[in-house]
Amino acid sequence: MLQQGTYTLSVTDTLGCVNYTTATIKIDLLPTGVLTSNNANNNCVPFCAQYQLKSTSTSSIINTKWTANSSNFSGETFSLCVAKASENVVVGTFTDMIGCINTVSFAIKAYASPVADFVFSPEKPIENGDLVFFDDNTKGDKLVKWNWYFGNGSALGTGQRTSYVFENAGTYPMVMVVSNSFGCADTAIKTIVVNSEFKLFVPNSFTPNGDGVNDTFQPKGRGIAKYTLTIYDRWGKQVFRTNNFETGWNGEVYGTNSSDDIFAWRINAVDDAGKVKELTGHVTLSR
Repeated sequence: MLQQGTYTLSVTDTLGCVNYTTATIKIDLLPTGVLTSNNANNNCVPFCAQYQLKSTSTSSIINTKWTANSSNFSGETFSLCVAKASENVVVGTFTDMIGCINTVSFAIKAYASPVADFVFSPEKPIENGDLVFFDDNTKGDKLVKWNWYFGNGSALGTGQRTSYVFENAGTYPMVMVVSNSFGCADTAIKTIVVNSEFKLFVPNSFTPNGDGVNDTFQPKGRGIAKYTLTIYDRWGKQVFRTNNFETGWNGEVYGTNSSDDIFAWRINAVDDAGKVKELTGHVTLSR
């Protein structure tokens, strides 16, 4: 029977006699519903969510049974945890108050999240000099969106690649958030150490006369990781040596104050980026 309504049955016997009967046939619709959930994570694995049947039937549903991932549940709600990207088929059997039973299948798709990662170069940038490039190195399919941030939350750029010149030395947390077409996202955070620019000032004279002004020959600078200062007399003999950038030469030669003279110096240094520096020159000692 395709539809409900009023039907008439006519019967004729062998004598040609006819009789009629009429009946009203009512067809009840099968109970139906839609599956809703509290999953706010776009079904990005891993996730656990609570699912609930929202009835679309004219007759109230009084009994509901579920089968999901080989597990059986009863009632309008059930919980499901998914660890891997897959299509999970949930079968619901609904019975309404007039006894009609319907079985419906629902598909719950679970999507893989990207594994965010990025690389940057140079790995030891110098302040106010090196342009640092940041390149996406994320693993995952259907990647569609990239956002780069400084550690304080201010935006750096979008796209798979961005760049920046750090004006000041320091340590900077960098953040990249990547999303795929399913709405699944992941975040990568790395720390960028920006080194000081190598600068060195070496005076060409000093006056170790005890007046408290320019009494010590001591270079000044920044961005220096290792340092050796060596002083030589006019015959090339070493008269002073230090590995401490804060230690200067007071003009003593072999334990006694030197008279006015010109001395040669050599500085061997390594900057914060690991580059070796060698400088030479002369300094005039004048009392």
